[in-house]
Order: sequence, then structure tokens, then C-alpha cells
Amino acid sequence: MVGFTRRLSFKQYIKGKPTPWGIKIWCLAESETGYLLNFHVYIGKDEAASAHGQGYDVVMSMVQPYLGNKHVVFFDNFFSSPHLALDLLRKDTYCCGAIRPNRKGWPYPKSKQRKGEAKTKQSGLIVATQWTDKRQINVISTSSNPTMATVSRRTKAGPVNVEIPQPVHDYNSGMFGVDLNDQHRSY
Repeated sequence: MVGFTRRLSFKQYIKGKPTPWGIKIWCLAESETGYLLNFHVYIGKDEAASAHGQGYDVVMSMVQPYLGNKHVVFFDNFFSSPHLALDLLRKDTYCCGAIRPNRKGWPYPKSKQRKGEAKTKQSGLIVATQWTDKRQINVISTSSNPTMATVSRRTKAGPVNVEIPQPVHDYNSGMFGVDLNDQHRSY
């Protein structure tokens, strides 16, 4: 969101954002450097929208030049769906993203779990993972296997090794490309 408060026909308001009023820009950035690969200014509802939803349409249009090259695309829960993961996989492109538990086709409803408990289902190369840390995390991935990864965390008592599902680790490692681009742009 680029802050803008004057009159503009496609100005957006998103409650709870640090900059609630402005121009919404969809961005695709490289995850390690934050280099901006593609962007699109959102000017309102698209007349030629597909039946799969806005998140699906945005991702497919942004990654179009990179399809078929076995890249891994990371996205947050606004964009992700099992249908998007399957269509990207059909086009030789992998993905990893947080997903809302009420998405059509998601195998895990929101439920009570103990801290550290993980559930994983796999269908072909699509891995659905539900893991509870401080809160419940749902991740859909086609880029990793459903094993556990060991990561080091800092606590008041010092560093502690914690096991987390590999798809959650991959998502945490690769999801910050757009945030990193925003950080570079603010300098």
C-alpha cells in the first residue's frame, strides 16, 4: 500500500494496515534480495476475473513470465488455495504459502491442538500442514517434503533447538521478498 489521501478513483482503504488509505500495488519480489520482479497497480475489480478468485488471478498474472522454470513462489493466506497450488504445479512452478483454514479443499478445519503438534497430509506433491506454536499455522506447499526441521530459537534461558515441520520452515525462510523490497524502498 502506497500512502495517498487525496482524491483518486482507485484509492483503497484497508482497515488495520499501517497505511490504511492509498494505492494498492501487487508485487512480486525475489525472496533473498527483495529485487522487484513484477508489479501491478490495483485499479478496481477486473471485468475479466476468473471463477477462482482475486488471489488466484493476481498470482497467476504476476508469475506468468516465470512459469515452467521450476521456481518456488511464496505467498500469504490472501492468495493461497489448493487449486492455485495444483495449477502452479501443472505449470512446473512450485509454491509455499500460509492458507486460511476455511479455504475450499483444505483438509484441516480449525481445531484445538497442543503446542508443537503437527498434522500433515499429502496428495501427490501437494503437502498440507497444520502446526501449532503460539497459534495455529496452516501451510500448503509443493516445494518440500513433510518432514521435521530443527531450528534454533532464542529464549530467556538461551538458545533452544525446536522441531518444526519443513513446509513451515520453508515458508518462514522465503516469504519476506516483498517486505524486503519495501524496506529497501524506504531507504
